[in-house]
Amino acid sequence: MAISNYIGSDQELFKYQYNGDDYLVCGSFVSLDDSGNGILLKGNAFKYIEIVDNIYHPFHTAEIIVNNNLNFFDKEYNFLGNGRDMLVLTILPNSDQDAILPHNNEDFVLKFEFIITECIDINYENALCKRLKLVEAKEYKLSETFFNIAGVQRSLGGFSYLSSNEGNAKPTSSWIKSILSNVYTEMNDNIFIKDKEGKDFFEESNCINIDITPHGAIPNISVLNYVLQFHTHNESPCILRFDRVKKKFFVLSYNTLFSNSELFCKDEIHFGRQSNEIEKNTPDIEYDYFSRIWGEYALLGNSGKNSQIIEFYRENPDAALILKFFSKEGMSSYSRAHGAFMYNTQALAPEEIIQKYNKLFVEPFKKLFNKNELTYNFILPQSTAHMQNAWKTVTDSLPPEMNEEKIKIKKLSNLLNLNYTYMFKLKGSTVRKAATFVDVLKFNNIDTDERYDFNNLGRHLVTTVKHIFTENTYFNKIETIKPYKLTPSQSKYGMNSINNLLKS
Repeated sequence: MAISNYIGSDQELFKYQYNGDDYLVCGSFVSLDDSGNGILLKGNAFKYIEIVDNIYHPFHTAEIIVNNNLNFFDKEYNFLGNGRDMLVLTILPNSDQDAILPHNNEDFVLKFEFIITECIDINYENALCKRLKLVEAKEYKLSETFFNIAGVQRSLGGFSYLSSNEGNAKPTSSWIKSILSNVYTEMNDNIFIKDKEGKDFFEESNCINIDITPHGAIPNISVLNYVLQFHTHNESPCILRFDRVKKKFFVLSYNTLFSNSELFCKDEIHFGRQSNEIEKNTPDIEYDYFSRIWGEYALLGNSGKNSQIIEFYRENPDAALILKFFSKEGMSSYSRAHGAFMYNTQALAPEEIIQKYNKLFVEPFKKLFNKNELTYNFILPQSTAHMQNAWKTVTDSLPPEMNEEKIKIKKLSNLLNLNYTYMFKLKGSTVRKAATFVDVLKFNNIDTDERYDFNNLGRHLVTTVKHIFTENTYFNKIETIKPYKLTPSQSKYGMNSINNLLKS
């Protein structure tokens, strides 16, 4: 079945051009009450569409601007507010071809059920318009329902407030599953994507036990985010995602994501123009990039024509973060089991965090590079001697195990996500997603700067994808991180080091 078949039979009604290519754009506004009120809009009614896919948030969000000349919406559709208005938005290329592996046709379809959380009148490009802010319907339900401790605990096997904290404690994985099951009863326990063996794709090995006893009316999404602070899989932080194609959840650790980057890498982007001779289009750094693994599909497939980088810049980390990351910390807590205060000076030692960071986030990428050494992609202080006595004490009311796990995850996640961030702008492709990898290459017709290449080229984790449709233009803004960097040889750069310059 061709990609364009996913929008139905009346394709000409919804056809609209972006960047000279035909897209099918369809929006259905529906009142979520007994009136059954609804209208159907085609592409030229939308002045601006921005769909955001962020790895740190399980769901998509969006903002759109809709033409409202002659008060069309006020006559044809009345916004009810309070989450009672839905927009079913579908955007896909008007292609009569099938997708080329490793992509499937479904990967090119942007289809969402959005709840309208805000609707205001604005003047946009000298036209009267409606600006709508949107969240996925599944997120709205998670945010607008209150956590029920009794219902969640019953699904975990019962509990008693008279029991000890240890007796009420359950694995973080069980809490996550139970919260989602209690919210999405309509999914009939078919909430998670299944692996090849039919098991839920939910990574949970060696996660800790925690007890939850929230007070008052707290939204389910707040409790879920709290539990995710403690959830790990084999010591690695994890992410929760709601897959836009299968419309189901999965939990994946960063370590698994990095260790299997070749499976999650389905795109590559380039500095410079593509040559007609593919064999000349090789990066300056030797590594097993995407098109080598998939037989040049990235260059010849449906997404390859949109792979040239239009704009690029890199955001550097704040120097003040160094003190937060690498100061020595002692963890103070009270153990009821031992009836004594505990002070741990090893769990949060900078050396331990760096060692764990290398094991989880850097070593998985070493198999991609044959001729270069890899190291972590952050800069340590030039001298750590002044930090030997820079102690901080972490005190919390949580049990020692929870406190230690929470701070470890926070430190690892901060080192991974709050360092160098890479920003790219490209021609739009509906196949791009967060929580995937992209190979960043450079063609040989670009001047060589090896230091620049070591810092910027390679396999990046996509953390944010923005699909932006404006007038007749469609482009992507993507943000990436790279936990590793390649180290230049000392013999080549030794004469230019700051130490040699000061000596001379």
